[in-house]
Amino acid sequence: MKIERWRRWLWSRLFGKDREKSFVFHVTLLTGGTLIGQGLLVLLSPVLSRLYTPSAFGVFGEFISVAGVLAAVATFRYELAIPLPSEEEDAFSLAWGGALVSGVFSLLLFVLVLLAGERALVLFNIHLKTLEHQRLLLWALPFGVWFQALYQVITFLLIRYKRYRALAGSKVAAGGVAGFAQVGFGLFSSGGWGLIFGWMIGRLGAVGVGIVAERGKGNETGSRRIFPRLNSVVREMKRYIRFPLLAMPAGLMNKLSMELPMLLSAPFFGLQVAGWFSFARRAIYSPMGLLGRSISQVYVGSLGEAISKHDKSAVALFDRLSRRLFLVAVIPFTFLGITAPFLFALIFGKPWRTSGVLVQYLTPAYLAQFVMVPLSQTLNMLEKQDWQVAWDGARLVLVGGLFFLAKVFVWDFRRTFLLYGAVLTIMYFVLYLLMRRALVRWVASQAAGYE
Repeated sequence: MKIERWRRWLWSRLFGKDREKSFVFHVTLLTGGTLIGQGLLVLLSPVLSRLYTPSAFGVFGEFISVAGVLAAVATFRYELAIPLPSEEEDAFSLAWGGALVSGVFSLLLFVLVLLAGERALVLFNIHLKTLEHQRLLLWALPFGVWFQALYQVITFLLIRYKRYRALAGSKVAAGGVAGFAQVGFGLFSSGGWGLIFGWMIGRLGAVGVGIVAERGKGNETGSRRIFPRLNSVVREMKRYIRFPLLAMPAGLMNKLSMELPMLLSAPFFGLQVAGWFSFARRAIYSPMGLLGRSISQVYVGSLGEAISKHDKSAVALFDRLSRRLFLVAVIPFTFLGITAPFLFALIFGKPWRTSGVLVQYLTPAYLAQFVMVPLSQTLNMLEKQDWQVAWDGARLVLVGGLFFLAKVFVWDFRRTFLLYGAVLTIMYFVLYLLMRRALVRWVASQAAGYE
């Protein structure tokens, strides 16, 4: 009895009396799911680093970069608007709109692959001429884009319903299923196709978990239609037309600026350097990025609720979360920046020490990114997509310009990635200033509206 009493006291102190409505509880729940899913990947990484070569990771990195860029526009960014409507049916119609648009987009991509054949590899900047399964990987691209787009839609739908347990389960599926599938494929071949198909299976598993959970929400309410009315879908897509018009270009530029170093690493520095960078991102950036997005998904739900209710506490939520994220991350990232080359050589093998060197160069940017990713949808939620487009465009120009200079002046990859980290760090600080200013102005407009 005493143990149970202490447990209840601890949970009430950590999450408040009503833990199911607690922001901290939801963050903890999603973080736990992310840590389990990504923890499985991290635990399997020493195995994968011995099953696959750096060149195979270079192929994998290029493929998921292209798939990620295309998935960023495949839904026309309608998934970002799902938390905003006051009516549940309107949100459900938006989700279907994003899913239908992504299906058409992936079908058109499939037709392009059908018509262009292996020439499409050059169009997508995928350098697979020495890979035995290049046609198979090319045909896999439309499906990879579709799976990722559906995962984005179902994620925001679960955020809308605050079904964070289901969302945590989908993250476990995405990471765990992908990791074990990649190990299984790696036992038969060291080619990059095993990493790619494993990733796709993980995404498909996460979508399946999300769909089952969403239908569970419909059964609870007893009023959920499987297919919304077409006129409702069209109406909501028109209502939130700013998302495809402004948020989609911003999302494309955002994704391009993040993936450009991966896409240009192979043609500029070779597949081996691309593989080192890809593995560095997989080991550090991907887990930290997913952890940040888990927090972001709770933040988006809370901020969307505050906006719909004209709650002026949004600035306090932003300030509190940004401060806590920095305090939590600064010591671990500092340690990582000092020891990364040694740790990578020790854990993954000596061929991967250079990945640790790249992590060392990018640590300040990764720290800034860890703080900013959970807050990064603030401008979209406030319908300040024009501000977001301007920032994403500036970052894309700076990153692209940096790699252009690297090509012109024949810089080595070490100098290039060191400067890339500095550019990212500065741009994330600028984004912080923009988001906070937009929130302060929104609160001021709400106060003026009630006077």
